Amino acid sequence: KMGPSLQILTIVANFCEVWLAKEGHEGVVGINLLEKVQLPNLPSLYGAMLAGVDYVLMGAGIPREIPGALDAFSRNEPGSLRIAVEGAPPEEEHRFTLDPKKLFGDQLPPLKRPDFLAIISSDVLGEALLKRANGKINGFIIENDLAGGHNAPPRGQLRKNERGEPIYGPRDTANLDRMKAFGLPFWLAGDYGSPERFAGAIAAGA
Repeated sequence: KMGPSLQILTIVANFCEVWLAKEGHEGVVGINLLEKVQLPNLPSLYGAMLAGVDYVLMGAGIPREIPGALDAFSRNEPGSLRIAVEGAPPEEEHRFTLDPKKLFGDQLPPLKRPDFLAIISSDVLGEALLKRANGKINGFIIENDLAGGHNAPPRGQLRKNERGEPIYGPRDTANLDRMKAFGLPFWLAGDYGSPERFAGAIAAGA
């Protein structure tokens, strides 16, 4: 449970981080949150938006409800996320709602709605998010299995190498032609830190 005091503390912490990150330059600032770390996400988003964050990046799950929360917070309206509760019957729905006006009163200025970039591992997930998200997705970051933090399991039967690591195959590679067809910008992550791989990413439409 996140009571009002902890919500406000989380809002203030994220405001401070983004405010400090934006000092001394004209560039953009983004925050990267995890869908699966659920309870802090709404106050983190609102605090970052109070400081004028430019981008929100989120993976580690399927962030269908984050775009709608960003839309709501830009109008200082309540944002809501479904919360997974272990052991709860599947027909039960548990939600966490953050209402800025209940925390800070009615006199709140409108906020800039940051662009939302979903972190995905496949074009299939990208298409599903475009169909089912409750607000606008502005682009995608496509992580392959070498990207830091990547934890999507391989598709199909799980196989492991001699170090106990999962083995990924062609089915786990995003179809970049399909990604281009979505008409949204995308970035590639995971072993692209060389001139050759960078040039290949650009040639692929990233």
